[in-house]
Amino acid sequence: MKLLTFIIPIFNKIIKIKNLNEFQKISNKIRVIIIEDGSNIFYKKKNKEIVSKFKDIEFFSLKNNRGQSFACNYGLKKTTSDYVWFFDSDDYVKIKTVKKVISTITKLKGDGYLLPLSQIYNGKIVKTVWPSKRPHDFNDLRNNGQMVNTSCAVFKTDKIRKIGGWDNYLFGGTDTDLFLRFSKIGVFSFIKTLPVQVDVSDDNRVSNILLRQLKAKAYFLNKHWNILTLKRKLYYIYSAMFLFPMFYK
Repeated sequence: MKLLTFIIPIFNKIIKIKNLNEFQKISNKIRVIIIEDGSNIFYKKKNKEIVSKFKDIEFFSLKNNRGQSFACNYGLKKTTSDYVWFFDSDDYVKIKTVKKVISTITKLKGDGYLLPLSQIYNGKIVKTVWPSKRPHDFNDLRNNGQMVNTSCAVFKTDKIRKIGGWDNYLFGGTDTDLFLRFSKIGVFSFIKTLPVQVDVSDDNRVSNILLRQLKAKAYFLNKHWNILTLKRKLYYIYSAMFLFPMFYK
């Protein structure tokens, strides 16, 4: 049985071949599951064609688009490994980083691990984030948002299942929600390695659409109102107050 499974949901995009090339180099150590989340026929056929050229990479195609959370949970049901890595199709991780993760979880067997992140815009690094600057425990996360996304996180599978996986009914803020709920029962550790490259240049990313950001924050705030600190609540409220006029006519 493989120790680590990558779960990669994809919707109306072409999967990055360079990721598959990296994964192929250590296919004896990892399992890769790609969830085609109801893309249109062009992307569905193209991605299936690409994946068919790689052995040991599993491809599942959903009939209708169900959203990232549903796709990740679908992949989680297929997972038999001790650890799971939810990875965005836009992002990229070098083989050296994957090997460091495998080495770490083999020796230490922690609950969850966070990796550094490099934001990429039009092929250039614009910012690098080191999550080890904060503990990312429950008290920290209820007061602040996490510093990285789930492409930079590795979770113990039984812990993720214990919290019920991803929230299929949350409109947005699903990464933040997952980190917060996980921190109630699990401890994050940090791996010093090459950063995961997170591409923020795609116009369809939630982080690039202000209105979707506002709606996501509203849903997250409503769900976790009773456990968020006053500082965190005020942050979300002030965000809405200052940004909403941009969309109001």
